[in-house]
Formats: sequence, C-alpha cells, structure tokens
Amino acid sequence: MRKALRKRENIMTRTIKALLLTTSVLGMTGIAQAADVTLTIESWRNDDLSIWQEKLIPAFEAKNPGIKVVFSPTAPTEYNAALNAKLDAGSAGDLISCLQQDAFDKLGIAVPKTNDEFFAALDKIKADGTYVPMAMGTKDLWEAATMGYQNIGPTYWKGEEGRLALIKGEQKLTDADWVEPYRVLAKWKPYLGDGFEAQTYPDSQNMFTLGRAAIYPAGSWEISQFNSQADFKMGAFPPPVQKDGDTCYISDHNDIGMGLNAKSGHQEEAKKFLSWVASPEFAEIYANALPGFFSLNSTAVKMSDPLAQEFVSWREKCKPTIRSTYQILSRGTPNLENETWVESANVINGTDTPEQAGEKLQKGLDSWYKPAK
Repeated sequence: MRKALRKRENIMTRTIKALLLTTSVLGMTGIAQAADVTLTIESWRNDDLSIWQEKLIPAFEAKNPGIKVVFSPTAPTEYNAALNAKLDAGSAGDLISCLQQDAFDKLGIAVPKTNDEFFAALDKIKADGTYVPMAMGTKDLWEAATMGYQNIGPTYWKGEEGRLALIKGEQKLTDADWVEPYRVLAKWKPYLGDGFEAQTYPDSQNMFTLGRAAIYPAGSWEISQFNSQADFKMGAFPPPVQKDGDTCYISDHNDIGMGLNAKSGHQEEAKKFLSWVASPEFAEIYANALPGFFSLNSTAVKMSDPLAQEFVSWREKCKPTIRSTYQILSRGTPNLENETWVESANVINGTDTPEQAGEKLQKGLDSWYKPAK
C-alpha cells in the first residue's frame, strides 16, 4: 500500500512539475506578448500593400514571435519629401525602402539615340506609372524654347548651317527644317506632368530632384545644383537624331564672357587678368569648380565631375551650335527670342499648330529684319 502511495506521489510530483513548467512557459510567453516590438516599414510602393499584409509579413511573424511588422507606404510622388520630413522630425519608420531613382535601369530602358527610341522610352515610363516621363512646364515660357525647341531644333536645321542661313535670309522660319522641331515638340505634351501649363521652372527642378520625373530636358548648367539636391545617380544623353547614323547636333551655347572696361584706370592689370582667364589654368579651375560651365579654351580640360565630363565629351562626336535667336535676330521688335518662348509654349499647350508658330515668328521677324545683301 505504501509502495502504491509512493508511486502515486511520484506521479503527482511529476505532474505538478510538468504543470509548473508549462505555467512557466505560458508565463514567459505572456511576458513576451506584452513586450511585442512593432517595426514600421517606410515605402513608396503602395501597390504592394496587400502582398506585404497577406504574404510577407505573416510569413515573417510566424517564425519571429514577439515582432510585429507594419508596412506603411506613401504615395510615390510624395515619398521623398514625406520621408525627409519624418527623418528630420525623428518619426520615420524603423525600416526605410531605399528608392532607386535610376529610372532607366529600373525599367530596363537603354539610352535613346533616335526619335523613335526616345518616344518608346517615354511610352514605357508612362505605362509603368512610377515617374512622370518628363519634367517640364510651360508657365515660364522660356523653358519650352530653351529646353525644348532650341534643344532639339539644331538636329533639324543642321546647327550652324541653318542658323547662318536664317541670318542671311536664305531660310525662313516657315521652312520644313524650322517647323518640324515644333511638330516633335507638340508630341511631348502627353508625357509632361498633370497641370504642366501652370508648372514653373523651379517646379520642374523640384520634380526631377525629388525623383518624381525620369527625364529632365535641360542643360549642363543644372549640374551643380542637382549634385547637391538629388540623392540618385544621374546620367545625360544628347538630343536624339531622326534616324540611326545621322549627325548629332548640340546647343553648345556661350553664356558668359568677360571684357575690359575701356575707362578702367588699371588697363594693364586688367589685361593680365583677362589673359589669365584665357589660360588653361583658369579653364581647369573654373570648369571643375562650377561643373556644367565649360571653357572655350583650346586646351582640353579633364572634368572631375563625371556628368560634366559626359556633357563636354559630346563636342567630340556632335556638331556644336548656339541658339538660333541669339545673334542679330533678336535686336528688333518684336524680339525673336521672346516670341520663340511664347510660340514654343503655345505649341506644347496646343493653342498654336507648328505651322502657325512658324508663320507668326517669320512675320514678326520680317517686320523689322532685312538680311544684308
């Protein structure tokens, strides 16, 4: 009898220990649940919300008890600005989705060389929906001309050949080579952001540097600012040609010059300075201190900025020209440069046809400009 009791006691003891052990485990589990950690993921991919909530997060949480995960996406166009604000305020999530703004790499787009390739790239960017294909507005007018018409135009009027022919009166702005760039420019409209008609130049800059747009039709003068503001890798390509094998043309415009004041009281010293400005030493210092502004010095300058080097390398493979309206043709009234701003914006907005733009510009030019015989 005693043996049986002892046996039962042993069983009970073991049972109590087991219960105590189980209780201990349950207690520990209860403590862990009370101290669950919640991780928040910042992302721009709001389209992926259901995948995270239904598949990825449950799979992780099943193997990692005590850790909860919240996927908290922001609209793609607002992601950079919203994330930066949260980071500054110390309220950003625990995990940050790093936005790859190398749009061409992400979408598998090769750098376009021809018009067909260019518009195919724009179509692909638009279809994807992550980016506005091109950051450009028409409110400030000059954008449409300088970054649009004067950017692609030399390919059609053959750079200096057409520009000089226009000055001599041998060509007119109603000729096919001058109207065709407007036809191409009109095709840009579907690829600009919503409300581009009210979009200013700073708006366009912000759209690009915040990673909202894939392409920014601009010039090398933007390099310094964009280097300090954009947190993604940038590339550049020259204006597309009409068909593969065509000569490419670039607007290699001479923006800044320096001259000697004839009334200066320090003529000799000023001449020494100007001589230095024309030297290779100045060219190297200036071009690397302000990438995007290139010296006209005959000595080649090696750029430390890769994007600046890319721009200047086009001088070796493309024919350079200056903006068609800058020499002689904008000395009268109406000013051809300013009128070209207006008509370039009108063509993109759809309020003037390319043919109407050419007719208006030539009529204004004819009213005061008579080519030298």
